[in-house]
Amino acid sequence: MIKLTDLLKEITEAKQVGDLYHFTPLSNLKKILETRYIFANEEGYVSTSIRPNMETSYLQNMKTKSIARLMFDGDKISTKYKIRPFAYDGAFNSDDPEDLGEEQIMIPGDRFNFIPYLKRIDIFLNKKETVNPKILELLEKANIPYKVYQGTPISNIPYSQPKTGNPEDINIGNIPEKRTYTKKEMYYPNMKTTFIKVYANLNVLKNTLPTQDKGILAGISSEYPDYYLIADRSDYKNDREWVNSKGEKLNTKLIPMPMFNDPKWRETWKKVIPPDNYFNERLTKDSYYLIPKNEVN
Repeated sequence: MIKLTDLLKEITEAKQVGDLYHFTPLSNLKKILETRYIFANEEGYVSTSIRPNMETSYLQNMKTKSIARLMFDGDKISTKYKIRPFAYDGAFNSDDPEDLGEEQIMIPGDRFNFIPYLKRIDIFLNKKETVNPKILELLEKANIPYKVYQGTPISNIPYSQPKTGNPEDINIGNIPEKRTYTKKEMYYPNMKTTFIKVYANLNVLKNTLPTQDKGILAGISSEYPDYYLIADRSDYKNDREWVNSKGEKLNTKLIPMPMFNDPKWRETWKKVIPPDNYFNERLTKDSYYLIPKNEVN
């Protein structure tokens, strides 16, 4: 039986998060607004930070040098979702806030409906770029408060007159919704999916997966009844080994994804895969690891 004191403690702790910030290349923002969701990664979380001026140079290697920063009400998020501090060295629940690289919002499904928690969107432009007018049109239609800066989140140099307003007045319904496929739908078409506890050992990084309690996403196919299927890249074949929770090496097989070279599949991926997961020849997974079911524990 739950004690009242414990319940009150839980409620109190759930409201001590503060504002959370999600960074993404500006090129993703239009699709994020049109799909109305931020999609969790394969490990089931959306990455955010408590630092509004965090280092963002890692985004420079993606499709754009301009960045969007979505500001969320972390206190409100914590009433529905578990938020887990995460350090880049793999340590969880550090007592030193400076050690924490991010705050992970654990998403039970694929999609995080961020709209009820959105407070503002900030745009940081490279000197040579301007904001896509279609993005500004969407922000205005939905009545989303926003600011535009010239420079990085660290420099915070104002670029244009911001649109201010009350987050409670945001109306995303003014933006036509577009259909988006999840990674699960793209990687495991017509399969059942589940989460299993297995870990990937690399030459450099040990036990890198899964990084969350429920495990890593795997497919179940009638074509391979004795195996779980995990999407991965063929270029890992020489340095990735899979082990179970006991540390025992699994007898895995690596097979090509049959749909990877299908032009229709590739075109669908490029057009409708969730933002932050754009199609890239080198990074997009092209193979399945077959994990023996009887070796997973």
